[in-house]
Amino acid sequence: MSPGRAPAVVAAVAAVLSLGACGTQTWAPGVADDPTSTPSSSATDEPTPSPTATPSTTASTADTPDPVDPGVLTIRGVPRGAPPRIPYLAHAGDTWALVRPDGTTESLDREYGEFATMGDGLVATTYSATGTQVVLLDGQLQEVHAYDVPEGGLVATPDGAIVGWLGADGRPHVVEHGGDQEWDLPEVTGGSSLAALLSDGTTCKEGVEGVGCAAYVNSPDGTRAWISISHGIVDTVPGVVAVGDVATGDAGMVAMTSVSDEGSCWGRFQDFRRKPVWETCDYTLFDFSPAGTGILAGPAYLDGFGQGLAAVLDLDGQVRAEWHSRDQAALLHTVWEDDDHVLALVFQDDQWAVLRLGVADGSVELAVPPVPDRGGASPFVLPTR
Repeated sequence: MSPGRAPAVVAAVAAVLSLGACGTQTWAPGVADDPTSTPSSSATDEPTPSPTATPSTTASTADTPDPVDPGVLTIRGVPRGAPPRIPYLAHAGDTWALVRPDGTTESLDREYGEFATMGDGLVATTYSATGTQVVLLDGQLQEVHAYDVPEGGLVATPDGAIVGWLGADGRPHVVEHGGDQEWDLPEVTGGSSLAALLSDGTTCKEGVEGVGCAAYVNSPDGTRAWISISHGIVDTVPGVVAVGDVATGDAGMVAMTSVSDEGSCWGRFQDFRRKPVWETCDYTLFDFSPAGTGILAGPAYLDGFGQGLAAVLDLDGQVRAEWHSRDQAALLHTVWEDDDHVLALVFQDDQWAVLRLGVADGSVELAVPPVPDRGGASPFVLPTR
């Protein structure tokens, strides 16, 4: 978080907390972080050969793959770009590893379904026949704590300083200060998953470092959402059936307003209002960009194996960029790399790859080159942002 923005952040979250104390509307977003530096969509850290066959100087031009047009989602003929600028998990042989942005890898003892960085360690989820757990890994990537959870679902504050999940007792649980500090927020009766976290600083503790934090919780059937605030208030979020994401600054909140067999409708909310600033039934709204200037989106109807569409909308609901699947490319997961790029986990031709999607020009390049399928399970896990 930029130090110059801190007073406004404090004021915004203080407004949430004071409103909750008065029994009036209690959900609200705060103030935007400064954007981070971004790589060029065509930059490469090292001159690495393309994963597709490269013709010799004497080869026929017919052997040269067709260039990939902007907005086309495919791994065929896509140029190699820089590796991901955020950490990810990768499977190789019989082991899993954390791959850092500088390219270093660190071995993991087992597979994790979701993860977020926390200091030098991780917060991650594991799944087994006995249930789901969230585990805390220290700087040596050794598991030091484990927590039973209803169904998983990690979320992080926009700056990544706080990571949380919904505990088995219905209380949002957060870890912060590199994993050295943990807190429980008030219990949400009927909640099943944590949707978003918002804080005015790097802690949920009220006092010198801030005025607390707020957790957004969704019901299991997607018909109701709540806010749980650190100083003891629990209230429903009006006008929505499920919260998608919240952001600092003027971005506000994205949330589902209705759902049917044909799809869902989503809106962007702002200024404590019960009605959205705008609403769309053409897209599912996922996450705000790190600085809260864009919204990552997908198709309105999510079903089957993967998606055939990825999009980025601006804060007015206008489409900034859109990518459509070609040759049966299935999009399994998208995450913001920075404010100008999205990473996409894609399955195509019995291979898995991570693409980088450029918001400014609709460009597509390989961030992680294709690897063969190992029986239907992805060899890559992108982080929770």
